Order: sequence, then structure tokens, then C-alpha cells
Amino acid sequence: EGCVTLTLNGINYPVRPGMAFSSRLSEDQVMSARHDADSTLKTLSFGVYPHDAGREALLESLLLEWQSLNAPAFVWQVPEFVMSGILHAQRQGVSVLSRKLLLEGLMYQLLGHGLNQRQQPCPSRPEHARLERVRSLLEQSPERDHTLAQLAALAAMSPSSLRSKFRQRYGCTLFDYLRNCRLALARRYLLEGHSVQQAAWMCGYQHATNFATAFRRHYGISPGDVRKLR
Repeated sequence: EGCVTLTLNGINYPVRPGMAFSSRLSEDQVMSARHDADSTLKTLSFGVYPHDAGREALLESLLLEWQSLNAPAFVWQVPEFVMSGILHAQRQGVSVLSRKLLLEGLMYQLLGHGLNQRQQPCPSRPEHARLERVRSLLEQSPERDHTLAQLAALAAMSPSSLRSKFRQRYGCTLFDYLRNCRLALARRYLLEGHSVQQAAWMCGYQHATNFATAFRRHYGISPGDVRKLR
């Protein structure tokens, strides 16, 4: 939850809700973070120490593969099934040992998915800018009735190319990303005191029941329960 900009060696990496940031840190790398003063952040951090990697063949292979990519940092969209697992592991009633095992397994899934995304060929800079234009529109105006044809025209590419390249770039489908943006906006409205029906309508859902189902599937709790957290 929330948005943060991480700066590594002078390069900015905006990290938005539902996204992951991976980096190899060392004494010669300087990293800082900043976010809006009035925003709320909920983050989860995983750390792997290189000297521990030799104890597990899978972890050692994973780290070697990441190093071979020669990328100081990488940002990607967390798959919904991994996000749901993280939210479940953080719920009350989960024992300490169970939570540790769940999070360790999720770490492997997260890194494995990120590795797969990183190995895909990167789009050109102009193409990247057009994809970012679409992503930014979805994030800033998720309540609008977006169509694939309109978004493809904005990206100056065919609908099939947009679907494929958006998923390759951001790690999720175009409309999965739109749904996640809508749900994040709805959660904010709920925390501000709006009713479930109002939040559903203001974030682009026509039916509150469909909204409630999607919200529970994404966050693991009902919209009504979120209002009680205020």
C-alpha cells in the first residue's frame, strides 16, 4: 500500500502498490527512499545473504542467474496469486512458524516470477514510453470505462501487441492492472469513510456485489471490514 520512490546510485525507481523492487546491495551502492508525508506505506522486505546461498542449491542457482543479468535493480508487478499469499501470511491467527514457512515459499515464487520477467527482451525506449502512457492512464483514471481499442490507439500499436507487450513489461495483463488500480482506489475511499456502494461506483464498478467479490479475492477481507479499520 502506498507509493515510494527508491533511488539507487542516482537512478529513481518508482514503486507503486502491488509492485516489487529487487536489487543487489553492497558497500559501494547508495540507496535512499522517499514518499509523500501524508501517505501510508505497507511494505514487505525479503533479504538474501550471499554467504548463505551455498547452503541451498536452488537459492545459489537463483542468485547466480540474477547476477548474470547484470542489472543493478529491477521493478515488476507482483502476480495476484503471490499477493494473495502474502496477505494471507500476514493475517492474525497464523503461527510464527507457519508465517515463516509461507513467506519463505512466497519469496521463491516472487523471485522466480521476477526472474522470468527480467529474462524477456526489453521493449525499445519509444515503445516503453507508449506503454508507460497507457499504464499511467489506468493508474490515474481507473474509474473510467477503458476499452482495449482506445488503449491500443493511445499506445500506437495493435490490441494484440498491447496485450502481449504490457504483460511482458509489467508482469500482469492490462485489465488485471486496471482492476488492481480500481481496488486500490476503492480501498482509499473506504478508509476515508465512503460506503461500499459509493466506493464501488467511484472506482468504476457498476455492481457492488461484483466489487465486493473482487475486493475480497484481492485483499483477503471484505470492503465492509476495511471501513471498520478507520
